[in-house]
Amino acid sequence: PPYDAIVAQAVFDLLSIPEAHRALDPLLGPGGLWYLPIHFDGVTAFDPPVDADLDARIERLYHESMSGSSDQAEERAGAQCGRRLLTHFRSADTTLLEAGASDWIVLPHEGVYPSDEAYFLHHILRFVEIELADHPELDAAAFADWVATRRRQIESGELVYIAHQLDVLAQRA
Repeated sequence: PPYDAIVAQAVFDLLSIPEAHRALDPLLGPGGLWYLPIHFDGVTAFDPPVDADLDARIERLYHESMSGSSDQAEERAGAQCGRRLLTHFRSADTTLLEAGASDWIVLPHEGVYPSDEAYFLHHILRFVEIELADHPELDAAAFADWVATRRRQIESGELVYIAHQLDVLAQRA
């Protein structure tokens, strides 16, 4: 039975957009909606800076890791998934209705994170650490120091984290 809408939150980040679209499209009825929130779009920022060159290298390598192994890089949407969704859904048998930023901005207030933001930041940092562990373009000691500095910034309530993402709403013809 066709559905009125498909909601796929951060799903296309992990897949080939054209392949996922082809696989899911038969589930959607005529005029059905695609609601695709929180798809990463190429900005990860940690502030204050630790070392500008190292910060930039870590961000670049982290984004490159989102494409997966070299045999998957052509297939997965990767770090620019949000804008690739816009391009794909404008050219597919759909009408792009709306798109907008759904950024994550995590910052302390007067040196304290108001809810579970510190917990969240520790997990984001751990994910970056696991993803880039033993990366040949990173000096292991410098990276370990960077991670330790970021952990201290979380504990002292000074780390700001930003991730740029897009929400997309499209309609099947």
